[in-house]
Amino acid sequence: MAFVFVTGTAVANNVRIEEQVDGVRFVALPKNPKKSYDTRLLKGAEGLKKLKAAMKLLTSKSPLSAKKLDVLKRSGTVTLVYLPGDAPKSAATGENVAVFLPKFIASPLPRGRSFQVIVGRHGVKWPTNELAAVLAHELVGHGMQHQRKRMGKMRPIDLECEAYLYEELANQDLGLNKRSSEMVRFRKGLETHWCADFKRYMRSKRNSELKLWDTLNPNVPRLLAIFEDYLRARPKKAKKKRN
Repeated sequence: MAFVFVTGTAVANNVRIEEQVDGVRFVALPKNPKKSYDTRLLKGAEGLKKLKAAMKLLTSKSPLSAKKLDVLKRSGTVTLVYLPGDAPKSAATGENVAVFLPKFIASPLPRGRSFQVIVGRHGVKWPTNELAAVLAHELVGHGMQHQRKRMGKMRPIDLECEAYLYEELANQDLGLNKRSSEMVRFRKGLETHWCADFKRYMRSKRNSELKLWDTLNPNVPRLLAIFEDYLRARPKKAKKKRN
């Protein structure tokens, strides 16, 4: 059952909407009246409908994603935000389709851990399966890093490599066309940029398992397990000495 709470002024299509569905908080923020865009913005209710559909698809089709999301729900508040404008840019990728920002809006549990993904005007219009895969990247991938308190300890490229691996698994689970031009570009970016250092580690230390990559649908859970060894093998950051 969904409990709907509506706050804000009674201005048509410009109120803040909040819903709680299956342990996930969905929030649609009001549009900025001082900004205009060259495309139609989805209304708050429309945006939330898209986010809820993507989340439902992800949890029903991707067992590992659903399992990790349950971990996040037990650890704090999971929130998906529809921002009727451009989502904040990611420091690592520079994209503004969706971004993980745990402190973007106030959490109803100030002392609890917060897991928030903000989806902007472009991402909310994506096909449901593609949006669901993006949620796997931002909410599952970066959310688990935040839950494990690793975000300040890992290099940005390693943060993205791990998150992209979760997205790759979602692409498989959701049945995206792995031979499409979009998926070919995704896979190329995954292997030649975001996970390039990880693959170099495997070539040097786990060469017999490098063949895991030589397939249309890699065994992502196994790669994630090897990724943990890769992180442990990386040089640790030197601690600053106190005067």
